[in-house]
Amino acid sequence: MAMLMDRRGFFGLAAGAVGAVALAGCAGSAETAVASTRAVEGATGPVQIPVNPARVVCLDHYTPGALLDVGYTPVAMAEYDETQLLATHLDAYRAIPKVGPRNGAKPELVLTHTPDLILSTALSHAPDTNAARFAEIAPTVYFPARQAGEWKLHALSAADTVGKRAEGDEVKRRYDERANDIATRYQDVFARTRWSMVMGGRNPATWYLALPDSWSGVVLADAGVQFSDISQGTGTTKEFSIELIDTLTPSDVILYQADNTGAPLPTTNPLRATEAWTRLPAVRTGHAYPLSYFNTLHYGQAMSVLDRIEEIAKTL
Repeated sequence: MAMLMDRRGFFGLAAGAVGAVALAGCAGSAETAVASTRAVEGATGPVQIPVNPARVVCLDHYTPGALLDVGYTPVAMAEYDETQLLATHLDAYRAIPKVGPRNGAKPELVLTHTPDLILSTALSHAPDTNAARFAEIAPTVYFPARQAGEWKLHALSAADTVGKRAEGDEVKRRYDERANDIATRYQDVFARTRWSMVMGGRNPATWYLALPDSWSGVVLADAGVQFSDISQGTGTTKEFSIELIDTLTPSDVILYQADNTGAPLPTTNPLRATEAWTRLPAVRTGHAYPLSYFNTLHYGQAMSVLDRIEEIAKTL
C-alpha cells in the first residue's frame, strides 16, 4: 500500500533530514563546516549548495543531459520524451529513477532519494508550484531561462554546481573547435546558401520558423550557416499560417524537426503534406532535411547537430 503523507508530515521529515545534517556538521570544525558549502546564483538569487554534491535530483529537461555530458549521473530525474533524448544517453536515462513529469515532479518522490542538491529551470510560462516544498528538502537551484539558445550557459552552470566545471569547459572547447572547423571548411558553401528551420505549429493550420537564437539555431550560427532573410530577428520563433509556406521559397536549405532516429516529427506532417511544400526549391532539389535535436538542450546534442550540418554541407 502506498504511504500517504500530509503537509506537516512531509515537512517534518524534511526538517529531520536537515537537522541530522546539522548535527553531523557540529562534529567537525567550524572551518570544515564553512568549506562544505558555497554560493551559486540561481534565477531568484544566490543559493548555498554543497561543494561536492553526491545526490543530485534534476526536475527539468535541460540539466540531466548536461550532467551526463560531463560524466555525472543524477540519482533521480524527471520524465522526458525518450525520442528527444541524445541516443547515447538512452541507457543511462532509463536506469535513472523518475520523480514525475518534467517541470511537474512530485516532492514526495524527490524526498525518497534524499538529495543534497536539486536542479531545475525557472520557466516564466510554467512556474514550479512546488518550489518552496523542494527547497525544504534540499538546496534547490533554478537556472534562468531567458531564451532557448542560452542552453550553453545553462549546461556550464549545471556542470559547475556538481563540481564538474573543468569537464564542462572541456566539452565546450571540443564543441567550439568542431563548430569553428566546419565554419572554416565550408565557408564557401555557407556564403552562397541560405538556410531556414521549420517546426510544426500549435495546430495543423500553422507552422513556426525557428530563428538564429533558437535551440539549434545557435548551433547553426556557430558553424557559420547563413540564415534566410525571413529567419532574421531576435527571439526563438515566428509563427505563420499554412497558406504562407511559399515564404520559404528563397531558402536553399530547409531543416525540419525529427526525433533521435531521424524520423520527421508528426507535427510537421501537415506542413510537408501541402502542395506548396512540394513546390519549394529546397524540397524539389532534395535539400529539405529532418534534423534530430532540433530543440537542442545540451552540448552532446549540439555535437550531433554539427555532424548533421557537415553532412548537408557536403551535398551543396
